[in-house]
Amino acid sequence: MRDYQPEVGGIATDTIPNLLAGFVADRDRRSTDRRSSLMREMTNAVNKHGQDFHVSPPFTAEEATPAAAEQWATAEKQRLDAHELVQYEEQCRNAATEMTSAFRDDLLHRLDDAFTGIRATLTELNRHLADRQFHGRDYFSFKALEAPTHVT
Repeated sequence: MRDYQPEVGGIATDTIPNLLAGFVADRDRRSTDRRSSLMREMTNAVNKHGQDFHVSPPFTAEEATPAAAEQWATAEKQRLDAHELVQYEEQCRNAATEMTSAFRDDLLHRLDDAFTGIRATLTELNRHLADRQFHGRDYFSFKALEAPTHVT
């Protein structure tokens, strides 16, 4: 045990402080990298919001600290939540659903009418061709087949 006392003391006085200094440096580097990444993300989000909603934040990119951005974003959210158009949001959603449904129904009815018209035309053509001979021996008729890829 006495043989290891100098080594243990050296570990405590040399190795541990060096390890701690390395950990602190690594933490500082990671913090700096993450901070700059978050600042870029925040700036991009604020710019995108400004472009999408045609508003300008009251600070420049250099003045864009997290505290300033938070204060502005909170005020902006309150302004948007209190806007008079918010009360119509559900009505707009319902109207969009109803319009989509009505469009689909109308389109399906028109397609069904068109296919019914095609069948009627084919029936009429076949009625006229039924008693007609071509070259004294050939008869012709039209037939509508549903494509297997379109059958439900």
